[in-house]
This record gives sequence, structure tokens and C-alpha cells, in this order.
Amino acid sequence: MTITPLDLENARRYNIASRAQLAELGAGLVPFLESGTHRSLRGETTGTLWTVWRGRPEDGGPCLLVGLRGDRGTLAWYEDGENNRFVPVGTFLGGEAREYWTGGQPVGCTEGEELAVIYASLALGEFIGTGDRPTVVRWQPASAMPDHRQPEPIEQDAAFLAWRQAAG
Repeated sequence: MTITPLDLENARRYNIASRAQLAELGAGLVPFLESGTHRSLRGETTGTLWTVWRGRPEDGGPCLLVGLRGDRGTLAWYEDGENNRFVPVGTFLGGEAREYWTGGQPVGCTEGEELAVIYASLALGEFIGTGDRPTVVRWQPASAMPDHRQPEPIEQDAAFLAWRQAAG
């Protein structure tokens, strides 16, 4: 497989690259990834979400999604590029919405999906080096990620059930 040199402008515009292309950047990797940082209309720093492919993006296959937003970040692993999504253990859906941008489009991410940026950086570095799913974090299927965006149904609340039974 032939990997073409990284077209910095297109990579920055679409936030897509292969691990081999990013490896070419060496010490310039983090500044390059952060150069796609946007500002929201309120002036807040938003994140940038990158898709990094094991091979050439057009060939599909495994990829790592890496979001960088100041001292926070986000990760997701796709076994086949589209399905079989995995997320770090300990993340959850919930909290305030966080704005990330990819390919010129905003993408929502909840506060619970974020982790310390060092883990996102280490995972990316490991993936660039090995091409395998990073081991710096433990992974779980995205379907197992707890969803705290909605309160538990009241029927599940122990205090409500006790009150209902007492009210008889």
C-alpha cells in the first residue's frame, strides 16, 4: 500500500488522515492537530475531532476518533470504520454539551464522554505506532455506555415505590 504525503490543508479541512501520514509530522503532530481548533460564536474554544485510519481512509478498516479541546479530549474506536464502536470505560452520556468540529461541521459530545487530554494524546500516539486499538485506556462497546441524560423512570425510584406502597 502506498501512503501519499499528508496534504495539510485537506487534512485540516476534513480532519481525516492515516496514522502513517500523521507519523510523518513527528514533533509537529500536536500543533498540527490543534491548528484545527475553532471558536464558537460565544468566543469559547471548541474541540476538533479527528478520524485517524489504520491504512488509507478510502480503504476503510479500523480507525480511531480523537477529539482535542484544551485540557479535555474524547476517544472512540471503530473496528471496521463504521460499526462496532468502542468507547473508554468510565465515560457516559450526560452533562453539558461540548462542541467539537470535524470536516467543517459541529458535532455534539456530552461532558461525560470527555476525559483528560493526556489519555487522548497517549492513545493517538500508541495507535500511530502500532496500528492496533490503543491499550492506554480500557474499552467497552458503545452500547454499554451508561446514559445519564434522562432521569431514571420514577417507577424505578425506591422512595417512590415505598410511598406508593404505603399510600396503598
